[in-house]
Amino acid sequence: MDGGAAQAAGLRAGDRVQAVDGVSVRDGQHLRSLIRSAVGPAGEARAQQWRLERQGQVLDIEVRPTPEQRDGAWVGRIGAYVGGLPA
Repeated sequence: MDGGAAQAAGLRAGDRVQAVDGVSVRDGQHLRSLIRSAVGPAGEARAQQWRLERQGQVLDIEVRPTPEQRDGAWVGRIGAYVGGLPA
């Protein structure tokens, strides 16, 4: 999404995330959980170090999920589809 945290970090369609802050990513659900947890209890964003594969190359980038309040709790969002487009 234009202006989202994913775009600001330079993420591209087709990037495969291998790890976040040194934690191996198992699947899209696990990655979404890691993204959501990147916000403190008062809504402060926390930068994450991502290792990803893009067209056969391994890249390390910093991603800072955007805080968003959901059902009274703060969660991180990146403004991108994780795991593919919804059906």
